[in-house]
Amino acid sequence: MINDVRQHRWPRLARRASGSVLGPSAFTLVELLVVSAIIALWMALLLPAVQSVRESARQAACSNNIRNLAQAFEQHAHAIGHFPTGGWGDRWTGHPDRGTGSRQPGGWTYNVLPYCEQKAVWELPLTDPGGPNAGAAKMILVGLPLFNCPSRRGSDRYPSNRHPGMHGYGSIAPADGRLPKCDYAANGGDRAHNQPSLVNSSWAWVGPSTFAAGEAALDPAATDGWRKLTDGATGIVFCTSMVKPDQVLDGLSNTFLVGEKYLNPDAYFTGTDGGDNEGLLMGDNPDISRFSAWAPQQDRRGVGNYGYFGSVHANAFGMAFADGSVRRIAYDVNADLFRWLGNRRDGREHSSSGL
Repeated sequence: MINDVRQHRWPRLARRASGSVLGPSAFTLVELLVVSAIIALWMALLLPAVQSVRESARQAACSNNIRNLAQAFEQHAHAIGHFPTGGWGDRWTGHPDRGTGSRQPGGWTYNVLPYCEQKAVWELPLTDPGGPNAGAAKMILVGLPLFNCPSRRGSDRYPSNRHPGMHGYGSIAPADGRLPKCDYAANGGDRAHNQPSLVNSSWAWVGPSTFAAGEAALDPAATDGWRKLTDGATGIVFCTSMVKPDQVLDGLSNTFLVGEKYLNPDAYFTGTDGGDNEGLLMGDNPDISRFSAWAPQQDRRGVGNYGYFGSVHANAFGMAFADGSVRRIAYDVNADLFRWLGNRRDGREHSSSGL
């Protein structure tokens, strides 16, 4: 009797052990395909949302960079009496022993360093054991996240076809031709009037080739003097500029200070755009100075508007005003209003509230 029972039950147990009873509860191929399709649909719906959240975070970080740069401009003006000077041209970089005024060949990116916790970088030509040239060579290689929009690129080194410092320190360019870049630009005015060639036709954007030539041009009576440029400049930062807050006659809250620059996306990492082919710590040039003569643009492949403000962000870009406030400005902003806000002294009755 017992043997009969065992013989009757063991096959059932064996079938359970072999998994044959699990067959009806397993996924069929059709069910697996349906589940996969649902997961793919969820991913398709969620991915744009995740990307949007990430971009919002990057945009907020970019705006914070602009705010910190504006604060550095303000602290410079408070400590020195004027906003950072623009320097002498794109073949120059900063010299910590040449002061903060018109004798300083380095641009605003160099001059704000002590006011954004980067004084050690600013003074490398003075402190490096190898001497000024060795210190300057190290200085121009330092990448600083503050100067880069995280939506566009990081603070790495990228190809550059022209190099700063050649006229001030000698040949300090890196052997691989790669330098950190800047994604922000100071307000050069409502027209492109700060090119050093306006002083001397042989200078182009390079500027003077020697300290003696640059200083001789500071003489107001010089035939080829910086005054040819500075008298017509309408922005906050330009070659040899020393604009004081009280010289911003249209009001600090109604005048651009520093914001994002336009860049051809094809050239983010190549150094082939005319407004991005030098390094971060250079004298005045469209790499670090832009103009309100043209309405801002969103970055577009194949288009190199190297005098424009703009950004990679959709719909609007970030701009700080001379009072330190930061605004997002739409690309479809009124072109006349945008141009006027780049001029510190045109006397027009306009306000940033119209943006």
